[in-house]
Amino acid sequence: MKTSSKKHILLIGAGGLCHAALPSILDLPFEKMTLMDGDVVTEEPLPRQWLFTKNDLDQFKVVVLQKWISDRNSNKSVVALPKYFHEEIDFRPDLVFDFTDRLSSKQSIMKFCQKHKIPLIHAASQKNHGAVAFLHPESSLFHHLLADLEGKDNTEMSCNDGVTTSVVGTIGMQAAHLGWLYFEDVIIQNGYSMFDGKSNQWETFKLHQGMADKPTFDHLITSVDQFISIQHKYQTTILHLGEHAVFPSCEPDELQAELLRGGNVILICKNGMEASTAVAHFSKKFKDKHIFAFAGPADSLIPSIE
Repeated sequence: MKTSSKKHILLIGAGGLCHAALPSILDLPFEKMTLMDGDVVTEEPLPRQWLFTKNDLDQFKVVVLQKWISDRNSNKSVVALPKYFHEEIDFRPDLVFDFTDRLSSKQSIMKFCQKHKIPLIHAASQKNHGAVAFLHPESSLFHHLLADLEGKDNTEMSCNDGVTTSVVGTIGMQAAHLGWLYFEDVIIQNGYSMFDGKSNQWETFKLHQGMADKPTFDHLITSVDQFISIQHKYQTTILHLGEHAVFPSCEPDELQAELLRGGNVILICKNGMEASTAVAHFSKKFKDKHIFAFAGPADSLIPSIE
């Protein structure tokens, strides 16, 4: 690894994902780490939160982890904050790891990082599935994931109810690896990866290197009602993009033709990600046109637009 940097990293959430990632994260050349979580150690999750023992029950998780780290690595400055994350924290880390398991927490963390332009490594696991992403502060992935989370009914995600311990470990280790890429300046693309524990398959979505700049909210549609309103107002054509379109290297002929005719367009796709990426590209190329993207799965629109 490189010699120690002056970076300050923030780890939010001290559950199973954090346990899987933490030993590897300690090898990163940061100067200071802050651990943040308001939970105490309980017995039920001990199999996947293996850095805890029964002797740690009822103690704050971050305090126990702070001691675990100091017993093994005295060269790292580690601060334990035994409280839940809130957007008004009075310090600005250089990199954030999100290991939380609630939708509301993830929304709050994304908004904080987006507002203060802080890179975020997002990790989540539930039952046999998981997801991990590196989010650049200017990435349209921030918009996509925020729109996706805000479009749900706030049912809390949880690492309980039959979660597969090996999936938690897989996602946590992948998040740590993204941290290594960050410190090695390897990340040149924003990427979002989903893991299916039953098939042992990863599905990865990447944004073109030139797509770091985000589309404005004026171009992003985040609800069905907004979609219908814009469709009527601008008399838009609806174009469905392919599942694996990569912009700006791929420009569908149908889309080009419609824009050149002077029409207005709403782009949709399987998950909203390609549409969000494409609108950032085409809204610059065709500045006099009204081009929008639905920042969510196209399937959720079908009953409304048919």
